[in-house]
Amino acid sequence: MAVFVKELHGDLPTEIHDEEKCRYLVIYNKNHLCIGGARLLKLDANTMRIQRVAIAKPYRGNGIGHKLLSELEQACFRSKCQRIEIVARYTAQDFYASLGYQPENSDTFIRSGVPHQLFYKELN
Repeated sequence: MAVFVKELHGDLPTEIHDEEKCRYLVIYNKNHLCIGGARLLKLDANTMRIQRVAIAKPYRGNGIGHKLLSELEQACFRSKCQRIEIVARYTAQDFYASLGYQPENSDTFIRSGVPHQLFYKELN
């Protein structure tokens, strides 16, 4: 959460919304410092939403984000989820597209002062 709030300027009250309903995946470096993470929120019996994805700046570009999303997708698959959604910052759209996520539509919206778009991926 610190990476998301401090580096990506997330709004803390927004970031902790629905916290008790979420499962978290946190990444630590070899010195036991948190360098990133994300959370999963079950929307319904078939849909989970990946939220608050963040990797600390010095660790970006090393495949950690890909590994994080892979682990989250596996958790969704094990939960018998059929659809994954991600509300992505506009600047991260290419990253999610490279992992097979598609925009729900062409609509963008502002969340915490930042443009976002809804992406999804169907699981088979």
